[in-house]
Amino acid sequence: MPRVTVTPSVSELLRTVTPPPPVAEKAKLVTDLDSRYRLITNAILRGDCRPHASELVRRYHLSYRTARELLTELVAKGYLIQNGTEYSLNLIEPNICRTHQVCGGIAYQSPADLIKVFFPNPRAALPVRLRSGEVEWVTWGRRQHEEGNMPNGGWARLDSVKSGRWQRYQPRPVLIPASSYMEKDASGGSHWFPLADTFFIQGLLADHSSEQRLYVVTVSPPAEYAHIHHRWPRLIQQEVNAEPRVFN
Repeated sequence: MPRVTVTPSVSELLRTVTPPPPVAEKAKLVTDLDSRYRLITNAILRGDCRPHASELVRRYHLSYRTARELLTELVAKGYLIQNGTEYSLNLIEPNICRTHQVCGGIAYQSPADLIKVFFPNPRAALPVRLRSGEVEWVTWGRRQHEEGNMPNGGWARLDSVKSGRWQRYQPRPVLIPASSYMEKDASGGSHWFPLADTFFIQGLLADHSSEQRLYVVTVSPPAEYAHIHHRWPRLIQQEVNAEPRVFN
């Protein structure tokens, strides 16, 4: 009588995986997965394999159903973003809830008024300081369920930028002038932090097809503010007429 091998489902294999780690750590081996699915998962997270069901069927000889199940589980774990039938890598902070967003707002002092911008507003735009000293306003990221192909969210981790995960969006470093910025703690409380005139928030200007969006670059928080949030906007000290600092 032929031997029957029972293969655990993708759902079972992924059930024990811990919540999504930072993007820079996603390409590490996911030791809880079966070796075959671990290979496929890491190929997707490294960008070596497109997160398309047809690609998984062709390259790894999975059934179409298994390929879709694997992609769905990776979405549930925060590794991928699903847009209709398409999947893409999640380049943004994976587990930021709406009440606990890193740099959820900024205040900008214009010649005429103090302007406050908050990310949840679908019309949110951030100021970009041009070399001439003038300011240009650019749409801040992309909110969930908004139309478009840009990454969801309004933030880009510096380590994910340096690892090349933003290359398809032609990332350019820019300076965001702000008189202060706002962080929310886990309880939803708002904390405003003033910025001196020579300090800017580093932004990432992303372009794809005819779309352009601006994302706040984030790093680990200063030790004294680690209790507020695990990510923090990257602050750059720079003279007004200097070129924006690169992502280093």
